[in-house]
Amino acid sequence: VAILLWIAVLAVLSLAACTPKEPEVVEVTLTDFGVESSVTTFKVGQPYEFVITNTGALNHEFVIMRPLEEDEIEAPASEHGAGGHSMDDALLTIGEDDLPPGAVVTANYTFRRTADAGELELACHIAGHYTAGMHIPITVER
Repeated sequence: VAILLWIAVLAVLSLAACTPKEPEVVEVTLTDFGVESSVTTFKVGQPYEFVITNTGALNHEFVIMRPLEEDEIEAPASEHGAGGHSMDDALLTIGEDDLPPGAVVTANYTFRRTADAGELELACHIAGHYTAGMHIPITVER
């Protein structure tokens, strides 16, 4: 009986460990010209549901990636780095066509590695927007 009870306890614990986590909602507001987020410290393995709202008068984009280097800041973004900085290493990208004024876009993402503040950021890479302040550093912890 004790062995059966022990097996039942292990089975319940195994199922609990496999149960998917509920996504944590992250409210992101894009303004002319800033980025505000309800969360700036994230956890590896925790699913997040980013609810991105453009309250500005201009189209914006939303990117999670490393900060731009000095020579990349005014260069237009491209998928493969031709003629500007590469978006290949972006973890999540919502393009400007999807974020016109008043738009609300939801995107899910789960971080797979840690990152200190300054290694990753939430940003808009449209020319002039980044230099106007549309980026904030984030931290990703274990």
